[in-house]
This record gives sequence, C-alpha cells and structure tokens, in this order.
Amino acid sequence: MIQSTQISKRADRVYMKINDQLESMRYWMLSTSVLTILLFSSIFLPLQAQPKENPVAGTDIKTIFGEEEGTSRFPTSSMPELNPVERRINPDYYYVGPNDYLMISTDLTAFPIVVGVDNKLVLPRGITPINVDGMTLADLEDTLQVIFRQRSSGFGNVQVSLQAPRAIYINVGGEVNAPGRYVVTSADRVSTAIDLANRIPEELASADKQALELSKQTLLGNGSQRTVGNVGIGQAGGSLRKVQIRHVDGTTDEADLIRYQAFGDDINNPTLREGDQIMVEVSNKFNPTISIAGAVNNPIVGLRYRPGDNVQLLLNLSAGLHDDALPKEAYVVRSDGSGSENIPIDLSDNNNVKSFTLKPGDQIIVPNDVRSKAANVGVVTVQGEVVFPQTFPIIPGETRLSQVIERAGGFTPFASLNGSYIRRPADPLDLRPKQLVGDPPIVHMATSSLNLEDTLRYGADLQLQQNLVSADFVAIFREKDASKDVILQSGDEISIPREKGQVYISGRIRHPGWVTYAPGEKYDYYIAQAGGYTAAAAPNRVQIEKFGTGVWDGIQADVESGDHIYVPGERDTPARSTLEQAATILSIAGSILFIANTIVDIVNKISSAN
Repeated sequence: MIQSTQISKRADRVYMKINDQLESMRYWMLSTSVLTILLFSSIFLPLQAQPKENPVAGTDIKTIFGEEEGTSRFPTSSMPELNPVERRINPDYYYVGPNDYLMISTDLTAFPIVVGVDNKLVLPRGITPINVDGMTLADLEDTLQVIFRQRSSGFGNVQVSLQAPRAIYINVGGEVNAPGRYVVTSADRVSTAIDLANRIPEELASADKQALELSKQTLLGNGSQRTVGNVGIGQAGGSLRKVQIRHVDGTTDEADLIRYQAFGDDINNPTLREGDQIMVEVSNKFNPTISIAGAVNNPIVGLRYRPGDNVQLLLNLSAGLHDDALPKEAYVVRSDGSGSENIPIDLSDNNNVKSFTLKPGDQIIVPNDVRSKAANVGVVTVQGEVVFPQTFPIIPGETRLSQVIERAGGFTPFASLNGSYIRRPADPLDLRPKQLVGDPPIVHMATSSLNLEDTLRYGADLQLQQNLVSADFVAIFREKDASKDVILQSGDEISIPREKGQVYISGRIRHPGWVTYAPGEKYDYYIAQAGGYTAAAAPNRVQIEKFGTGVWDGIQADVESGDHIYVPGERDTPARSTLEQAATILSIAGSILFIANTIVDIVNKISSAN
C-alpha cells in the first residue's frame, strides 16, 4: 500500500513537469506564430502595392534573391584569364554581349553574373531576364538602377563593372598586310585589329619579309612617314584616317586613328563587337595633306587632310615644341591657284590653336632661335679599346680628338692605332639631290670626266669610305704630331679596335691566311711566310689594304698589324676578247683600204678631166 502511494506521487510529479513543459511550448509556439505573422506581413503587404511584373519585394536580401545559407543562384566559377587592354573601357561606348563577365554591386550586396549566349542577362527569380542587345554598359547600369529601386530603395546606387570581356570574331580588309578573320576581345579597339592584320608572321623566311616590304614600298610609295605609337603617320598611313566599321545589325561607324592619337577621343577608335567588318581605306597619293615642320619634336610631313583638322591636331602629333622654339613667330603657309601666303599664328595661345581650322595643303612652320646663336653643346661616342668607352659631351668645332681620348682614360694595351677610325653621321641639313634607291653611283656621273674604270672604282670606294673623318691616329698619339689632331663634331663615332698582331695574306699564294705580325718587315716577308707565290701570281701587282681605313696601297707601304696583303694573278684576256680585237683591227684596215681606193679613184677622174 505504501509502495503504490509513492508510485502515485512520483507519477503526479512527472505529469506536472510534463504539463509545465507543454505550457512553455505553447507559449513559445504562440510567440513564434506572432513573430512569423509579423514577418510575413512586413514582406507581403508592401508586395501587394507593387506592379504584377515585380511580385517579390522587401529588403531581406535572401528572400528577394532566393538564397539560402551557403548557397547562391549566381555563377561561382573562378575569374577567367584577364587580357591586356589598350585603354580603360568607356561605359558609354562599350556594348555588352554574350559571355561578358560582369559584377553588379549595390549598397547592400554585390554578385558576379555572365551574359548568356542568347544576349540575355538572367537576374534573380522574380525578375524578367533583360535582353542586353544594343545596350552599352552605361545603358545596362541605368536599366538595373530602375529595376532595383522598384524592389526597394535600400539598394541605393547600382553599379555595373566589366570584369572580363568576351572573345569575338572580327574581319579586317582593305589596305593591310594580311586581311582576314581574327580573334580579339570586345575590349579591343579598331587600332588593335589593324595592328594584328599588319603583322608579318614570324615563321616567314627573311627573304619573304624583304619581298613583302618591297611590295609595300612599291604600292605605297616612298613618301615621308613619321610614327606615333603603333600608328603610321604620313602618305603610307593616310588610310588610317578613314576606317569603316560595319556591324552585324547593319549600322556603321567610322574611325580616325590619327585623330585618336592626337586627342584620345574614344569615338575615333571604338571598341569592337562580334562580327564587325573593318575596312581600311586604300591610300591615295592625290589626297590633300597637311604638315608641320621646324622646331617640333616630331615633324609631320604629308599627313592626309580631313575636314575639321586644326592646329592642335598637328601640334599634338608632333609631340610638342622644342625648348628653343619661337611659338609666337609661327605661321601657316597656305597656297592657292594664285600663289601662297604666310598666316601668323601664336602657338602659345591655346584658344587660338584650337580654333584655327586648317585647309588642304596647309603647312605649319615653327621657327627657332638656333640660327641666331651658335650651338655649343654636342656629344661623341668612343667605343672599343679605351679605359672608359662611353659618350662624352663636347663643344662642336672646338673639342679635339686627343682631349676626348684623354677623358676616356686613354688607350688600353690592346688598342690598334693604325686600325682606329672616326665615322661622322650624315648631316640632316644636307640638301644635295638624294640617290634613288637601287641606283648605282655612276648613274649620277653623266657630267664627270672620269673614265669607266674610274667610275667603277668610285662606286666601290664610296661604299667603304663614306662618312669617314680623315684622322691619322698613329701620327697624333704615337708620333705626338699635334698639327694632325682632329676637331670633332657632334655625333662623331670614334672606334678603337683591338690589336690583331697578325697580317692576312690572300690571293695567288700557296698557304693563304693569317701570319704573325713582325714589326718593320716588308710585304715579301709575309708572302714568304705564307709559302710564296703560285705559278698564277703576278708579283708586280701586289696590293696592301690598310687595317681600319680599308685603303688599298702599293707595295711600298709599310705593313702594319691587321693589314691585308693581296696577291692578284695576271690579267685574264678571254678568247672572245682576242677575237673581237682581231675583228676590230680587220674592220679598221678594210675601212682604210676603202677610203684609199676612193681617194685614188677621185684623183684619177680629176686627171682624166684635165
């Protein structure tokens, strides 16, 4: 009895405990229900006021985008490989297309997204996919701004960023080296496509490259050309001023890559779209041109003119003025059928530079004050066997060779004085008639009194000795003859080769090659060292070519280290030449006999008449 009473009391306590827990659960469930109702009300009541095409609204990001913890409906692939771009993308000119990798960001969230191959942008559930066909980045940003604000003002500003552009096919034609189909990115510009179509494939042989370059020179002419960046300027680059871009939707744009170089306006070098057909206009040497010359960093000669060109265009392309330019004294040379006039223009006035519109054929001349004062700064280069081979400043027309060699630390023990020489670059103001490419020098010697053999020797000597400075290093530095010290000019290149310690023997000798130099020995010593003459040699015709200058001297010249002794053979007389000489002699003899007979006949007739 007592035991059953105890069991009953324990059961009552368990029941009361369970009842207390149930009451707590009822209270918790009631509270949860109230909170749930309040939460759903805050979400769905504002939704009823939204348009039917936007059924989901509110500020809960997971509810709007349909996300659960640790999940996302947006692409989770890693960032694709990045490609180089020529210049930052302009959202107003970049057209969104299939496979563009975008980043959409708001004040509340940010997520990546990829444009579908059907040109549609699929946003979170409840939002109708957006067809981005014909949309720029700026257009897409404006569209998303409206859509997100309809959902909630909490999103704030919406921004669209291009993370990786899509790969596209384009076609390039017209005046390019290799017209055809190319793969680029939608971030590339027209200039990139033309650059690709103008590259010579690396696998071409050097002969093919030379042939291609020769063909270009033949087609485009050999006119003046300057280069800014990767765009040619001048007659050969005139077509770059008018490049047609035809899009797949039938619309067209026009690029002016020269104006793009000058001002950097994206409209003159737009980004590309899939299927674009780029046509580079063929150059025409009869197109009108404009030029700028004088005290500018990069003179532009023969740039194709286009309506709207101004002075600022040429000034930008020429990379600005020299430090010694006189901008206030510049002028424009303008010609017409009746003559030409010089129109003053102040290049220091920016408003004047921008507003001055050029006409076909105009030439801008920028004077400088160099001609009014002597240039007092120059440089020369010393290379080879000196202690400090480098470039040294000089005073042109005053600094001498010995002074520069002293500043270079003097000669090394291996220097060859008799082989040293100075080469002077061509004078840019040399206005003599230029030799045509490929013409031999004798073509321009119609008025000379030289015979044929002299003209042939002149052509060979010119190739070897052109632009050399007369300088006797041995007399100046070994014999200390100050009267022969050379006065240097800016740009001179002083070359000090290494002492060879040998003499080279070639021609009709038994063992041609290098022979060790022996100071004071004559040419016959070296010939003997080389095994002597062969039966075909002509000892009376031996010549010595001097090391460094390349001058051919007779056998009386002193042999020095590095010299070349050449042993020719007897002059060959081909059998055909002998026969031709005999025929000529017979022809002359026959003519003499004919004339003599004619004279005798005339004398006889005169005698008979008397």
